[in-house]
Amino acid sequence: MQRSSEEIKTRCACVIENKSIVALVGASGSPSAAHEMVFAESKEIQRIKRADGLRCCAEIILPSIASSFQPKPATSVMTRHRQKRRKVMQQKKRILTGDRPTGQLHIGHYVGTLKNRIRLQDEYECFFIIADLQVLTDHLDDHASIESNVYKVMCDYLGVGLRPENTFFVQSQVPELAELTMYFSFLVTLARLHRNPTVKDEAKTYEVTNMSYGFLGYPISQAADILAFKADLIPVGQDQLPHIEQTREIVRSFNRVFGREVFTLPHPLIGEVPILVGTDGNNKMSKSLDNFVAFAHSPQEIERRILNMVSDRKRAYRKDPGHPDECFAFKYWSIFSPNDTPVVRQECESATRGCRDCKAQLASKLNEHLAEVRERRQRYVSQPDLVWDILATGIRRARTVAAETLVEVREAMKIAFPKLPIKGGK
Repeated sequence: MQRSSEEIKTRCACVIENKSIVALVGASGSPSAAHEMVFAESKEIQRIKRADGLRCCAEIILPSIASSFQPKPATSVMTRHRQKRRKVMQQKKRILTGDRPTGQLHIGHYVGTLKNRIRLQDEYECFFIIADLQVLTDHLDDHASIESNVYKVMCDYLGVGLRPENTFFVQSQVPELAELTMYFSFLVTLARLHRNPTVKDEAKTYEVTNMSYGFLGYPISQAADILAFKADLIPVGQDQLPHIEQTREIVRSFNRVFGREVFTLPHPLIGEVPILVGTDGNNKMSKSLDNFVAFAHSPQEIERRILNMVSDRKRAYRKDPGHPDECFAFKYWSIFSPNDTPVVRQECESATRGCRDCKAQLASKLNEHLAEVRERRQRYVSQPDLVWDILATGIRRARTVAAETLVEVREAMKIAFPKLPIKGGK
């Protein structure tokens, strides 16, 4: 016996009420999605459909029910994942740190800041900058190698264990940083920049006699890099502490001058080895001075560099007792294989261990330590498209965050101009 449409509506409404279809509509975000869920969840509706010969009984009642709701746009799984990630990240504090792409990263970077970055990447929302523009401050003639060096640094980052989900970006590809640098430059005097001890040391190290504006203003650029992302913690080497203090001064000046607490004070985090002396035994480990041991070096190259490193300058002969506290090789032992240091010390001081044998064993330990890094790094080196995609994703994310900060900055400085057709930050 055929039932009237009203009877069918009534019976279906009862089934739908029992099956909480109202909740299904709200959960799915659209009537069409709820339509599919009705037939997946309600066998009773299917029975009514067959018994009465209706093509789709749910089509009769869904429009009236769905019309009482404001449908939400359909959301893809990826969009929901990003929204969830964004919500989680908003609850975390931020880290901003990075490196200049002047070549391969090395073990000095690892003990200086990379080890802290790896340890903290689960606790903080991490932004890692590859500061290509800062290369031009003292390597202007080497600009042609910047792009290849950016790729090397990215492979080093991923190789040591920084996860692709972090935000990696190239400084020059986030133009908001240049704009913020300009604004901050009005808050810092030339005299203050000249007093920065790191600027003085780097000018001396790289024999910069005719200092450019970019070189002198390096600390302002770094402040913009940090504050564009409102970073809370800055893992740095000890030589970067003057730059962090300069950044904190800029925060105080900006908030005071413009009468608005746009920025909070960032805090530095120094690595367990603030400065690792290079293999020359004189200077901080540096690519420019070629006194470094890189993640990308082969086991043979690492062995060569360690065997040639300066160790105990006071020990003239093999039979002489060594001086481990003054030996640079022993410092490496204490950092990379601390459990072996008691034996190394005893054998060194008793002259049962020669310097060359000691350095050969040290090279072997370093190669063991870097084997996993080297293997993981090589996997990324062999997938350049993946590496560039990770970087491109990070750049988009970095620009979004930096643009949000600039909106606040312009509003505080009264240069937002909301009545203009193109509004600030858009």
